[in-house]
Amino acid sequence: WKLSILNYVIDTSSLKSLVDYYLPFDKDGALLDFISGKITSHEIVVLDRVYNECKGIAKGIIIDSIGVLKQKESIIKTENILPTRRYLRMLESNFTIEVQKKKLTDSQFEAYKANYLNKDADSIIINYCESFQYDNSLMPNVVSLITEESFKNNDNKPFKKLPFICKEMNIACNNLVYLLKDAYGLKLSQYFH
Repeated sequence: WKLSILNYVIDTSSLKSLVDYYLPFDKDGALLDFISGKITSHEIVVLDRVYNECKGIAKGIIIDSIGVLKQKESIIKTENILPTRRYLRMLESNFTIEVQKKKLTDSQFEAYKANYLNKDADSIIINYCESFQYDNSLMPNVVSLITEESFKNNDNKPFKKLPFICKEMNIACNNLVYLLKDAYGLKLSQYFH
């Protein structure tokens, strides 16, 4: 079997990097048009929690810069996606940073975990990717998470970063440069002034 990536689930950090480092130099909006088309077709997946995070960053600069995100049909709703037992078990054992957890009381940690599971974009991204990995056909559907996060935990949160969780859960994880250059074969110099 040759696995083919059907969808790229993008996180807030990658959308922010796109807006900060790529779009300001985009000749004639060609790169923005390309990305917008991929978002509209859901080849690049923007989940509702990612959208909500984007609204809160720098007065909505991501939403304003990538106008297609203002169209409701471009955003994937996630209210029916639930964490698997495997994910919940691994969240407690493999994905918790013990040093940070010890700084919290049991009730504080449980509140943080509930917020992480029910409101945080990272958690729903992982659950979406895991639920999408395979459908009922014989051929696996592979998704890849696109994030600018690294393995380094530097934000004092009690849960590990997306690349670590993806590695542990066998979910493909790449960054924006990979998406643009390797996955889509774009020669970025042709888009920039």
